[in-house]
Amino acid sequence: MYGGCKGNGNSFETKEECEKKCSQPIDIYQLKHDPGPGKGFLKRFAFDSTQGTYVNFNYGGCKGNGNNVEIKKMCEKTCLRK
Repeated sequence: MYGGCKGNGNSFETKEECEKKCSQPIDIYQLKHDPGPGKGFLKRFAFDSTQGTYVNFNYGGCKGNGNNVEIKKMCEKTCLRK
C-alpha cells in the first residue's frame, strides 16, 4: 500500500500497468554508463558492451543506472560473464 509521500517511479495504479512496464527485462550491462546529474566524483566501473570490457568513470552520486559498480573485481566477476 502506497501512502502518497516521497514516492518513486515504482508505483502503479493497476497490476496490469505494473506488469506492462516491468515485465520487459533490461540487460543493465548493455546500458551506456551514466554518471548522473550529481556533482560527486566517485570512481566507479561499468561494462562497455562495444569494447567487451569494463571501463572506469566518475559517478556524480545520484541517479545514473544499474551499470555502475564500486569495485573493479565485482565488475570483472559480474560484467565479463555476460
